Amino acid sequence: MSTASVPTISAKWVRLSHFIYDHVAPKVYDLLQRHMIPLKKAAVNELGLKRGDRVISFCCGTGSEFSFIQERIGPEGEILGVDWSQGMLERARRRVANNGWTNVELVQGDVTALPGSVVEPESYDAGICTLGLSVVSEPEKAFQALKGAVRERGGIVIGDICSFAGWKAILNPINALVNLAGGNTHRSLAHSRISAESLSSSDLLDVKVTWHLGTSYYIASGRRP
Repeated sequence: MSTASVPTISAKWVRLSHFIYDHVAPKVYDLLQRHMIPLKKAAVNELGLKRGDRVISFCCGTGSEFSFIQERIGPEGEILGVDWSQGMLERARRRVANNGWTNVELVQGDVTALPGSVVEPESYDAGICTLGLSVVSEPEKAFQALKGAVRERGGIVIGDICSFAGWKAILNPINALVNLAGGNTHRSLAHSRISAESLSSSDLLDVKVTWHLGTSYYIASGRRP
């Protein structure tokens, strides 16, 4: 991901997204995103986790990928979930409690500017962000923060929606409309695709990008140099 660190979503839209994710999305998010669960599982599979690993999850939302991580790291491992929405984190806390997980910590914060007191540099074995960077105002900053939290040779995976390319680009107005409620805009989706396509030229090692949902969703994996 080598695109410039500039806002891809306006401040006004960010404020609206915060309202949606705090007060509306928590009630329906898991239901509306059920079709994305297989893609979240596929993203976790790309991390190459083992028992005892420490994993940081940016934009963790309701924690819908936690169970897949837990299957691999076991109770010996740890998960740190970070999200700026208190409403989504409340759902995540409920999920953690219902499953009896004692190795999960949840933090409310801005993934573009997490202090070292919250996330110590290079302290995690792997980092993941699914359905998050496309609705962050400065996704490049968030990506760099995620990469900075992961140790050398640790796995990093990004899974996100994006715009269509080629002849399928005629579907982009519909794509933007469908994803509007999730906080995306035509601009953010276009930027998401550019970011995915630029990962192959980033400094990550062993980069792999796979396309899904007619190329409107990607899973990108690599290892921190």
